[in-house]
Amino acid sequence: MPVLFSLYYAIKLDTVIASENFLWMNLGTVDIGISIIACVIYFMQSWLSLDKNQPMNVKVLVFINPIMILIFSLFNPAIIPIYWTVSALLLMIQQLIIKKWYR
Repeated sequence: MPVLFSLYYAIKLDTVIASENFLWMNLGTVDIGISIIACVIYFMQSWLSLDKNQPMNVKVLVFINPIMILIFSLFNPAIIPIYWTVSALLLMIQQLIIKKWYR
């Protein structure tokens, strides 16, 4: 959360950072493309971490978390879904390594 808040306020309070571009998006504006990418990546990460023996209420979170990420991303600057996308990709890599070595 501290990283998320610092990114948010850095974009909101500094016009230089807010006007910078990364790939196709402006970091200070809402970008639908990266929001959808963040939602899909978080769904894949949640699906990867799902275990067969988990109760149904935990399995519902596989769908709720990506939808929340999409909704929050649509109302925040593009830097926030970029952060979530990179974080989810790193979590997926970590989970794949753990599943390969420890199962």
